Amino acid sequence: MQHIIGRVLNNQNTFSFLSGSLHLILSRISLAASGVLFWWIAAKCYSVEDIGLGAVLISATSLLLFLSSLGITPAVIRFLPQDEDKGRLIGTLFGFSFILLIVFTAVFLGGIRFFLPKATILQTSYYPLIFFIFVLVMYIAGALDSLYIAFRTTHLVLLKNIVHYFLRVGILLIFVSLGGFGIFSSNCTAAIAAIVISFIPFVRRFPIARFKFAMDLALLKKLIPFSLANFLNLVSLTLPGMVFPLIILSLFSQREAGLFYIPWMVFYVYCTILLAILDIFLRETSYGAGVHTLGRKAFSLIVLLALAGILFFTLFGDKVLLLFKEDFSLHSFTILKILFSSLIFFVLNQIYLTLKNIEKNIAAFGMMSGVIILGIIIFAFVFVPQKGSEGVALSWLCANGVGTLFIGIISFFKRKAA
Repeated sequence: MQHIIGRVLNNQNTFSFLSGSLHLILSRISLAASGVLFWWIAAKCYSVEDIGLGAVLISATSLLLFLSSLGITPAVIRFLPQDEDKGRLIGTLFGFSFILLIVFTAVFLGGIRFFLPKATILQTSYYPLIFFIFVLVMYIAGALDSLYIAFRTTHLVLLKNIVHYFLRVGILLIFVSLGGFGIFSSNCTAAIAAIVISFIPFVRRFPIARFKFAMDLALLKKLIPFSLANFLNLVSLTLPGMVFPLIILSLFSQREAGLFYIPWMVFYVYCTILLAILDIFLRETSYGAGVHTLGRKAFSLIVLLALAGILFFTLFGDKVLLLFKEDFSLHSFTILKILFSSLIFFVLNQIYLTLKNIEKNIAAFGMMSGVIILGIIIFAFVFVPQKGSEGVALSWLCANGVGTLFIGIISFFKRKAA
């Protein structure tokens, strides 16, 4: 009887893993498909300088959201399934990060002449207020993704993102007169509709009245180390897309920032497809799924997709970039090839980190993340001044290669000690 029950539970976990992965993969594919259409229309209707400004504003927003999150998404996925007082956990993690977001955004806008002096549009008229509101909107959209995943309602992630990603394409045509700010605004305006449409079925299934939301400082103190360790890993993943466009803008030009951002966006979207599989794997193990049994399926799938991505974008990446603009196909293909060359290193590193998350091994997780971040920074100092945007891609490749080497060294000494 126990054997039969075990098989049933295993089948349920496998189905939940596969369906959840499918929902998130389709969500990322919709991002990729709409992203190609979005930036293709932007390239046709906006100048390269406008694209550079739009990329910078999107990067600035992402940076503010990232700094305020402190890696709480993995914490929500890891601990919410087991927590009996879900309202307390939700209120504690999201309440704390929301306060940080308001503070960071206010400081950023107050010191815009220092932080981003070339973004003059945020120094005029009512644009700072609109930017502030849109940052809050994008925070809510990201928070809902975490909740939908943790509550095993990933179909709502798919619904929300399809509405968001494709609606912004239509709005993009309306905001042409706003230039680069129109690119930024179309993305955030579409997010508002997506939030409303996806949240209604969620609250019908999980009425808000069921949860007693509260901030618990003792719980926050307990979860912060786990969140901060994951925050370090997110730094290594998002640093090139959020920070380096700002650095490239300051050192070079809006054009150079635009030439980097498009290939990075293509690469980043593909990475999120792979990470979606690991997110669902982490969630299912939090619900009691067997790590080894489910892990073989998850890791085989993610490695297969990584190899397929390397092959396709190395051979045909210039054709993909041509969908945006000929300039990107001519000047950004090398960047794209360098980024996808790093994919196998990236996948091995993320598998290792996911296993450490499941084990709640904060020290090993933080050390590995720190190695990758330090590598990106050191290699950036070497490559970026000489090679510009290509230097960012080389920094990413080398840092992830060092991370994989670090895993190999640790594994070697562990086996030798055993």
